[in-house]
Amino acid sequence: MKLKRISDEEIDAVEQKLSEDPLEELHLNRGHIENYGDKIADAQLQADQSVVDELADELRVGGILLAKRTDQCRELELKLKEYEDIFDANYKADMRAVEMWRKDHPGNDLKMPDRTDMVVWLLGKLGELEAKHKEETH
Repeated sequence: MKLKRISDEEIDAVEQKLSEDPLEELHLNRGHIENYGDKIADAQLQADQSVVDELADELRVGGILLAKRTDQCRELELKLKEYEDIFDANYKADMRAVEMWRKDHPGNDLKMPDRTDMVVWLLGKLGELEAKHKEETH
């Protein structure tokens, strides 16, 4: 059983093809590594050292790709956490503004204001507070 050695170009092609979905590649690499492990065990039984060496090389390449994709997945998880935190902060700020708007608009306890209208209303409130502050300080 003679296997073809994987070239650098083939490794680059695999990386390029799968780089858009690191999680899927992680799954594929694990499958390949398990498959190569089985092939290495079979080759050892047949005492064909050259096949074992070739498969071991391919396994190392798969391990390198797996490590790269694992790092990318970690980076993506950190970015996701950052985006979730930003979303949560915006949501909480919106809900504080909605509560302020509802207090100033009795009878609208179940109504959600249009965001643009709410921002205009908030800016108006800010203007009122600034004018009041200016009167108090002069």
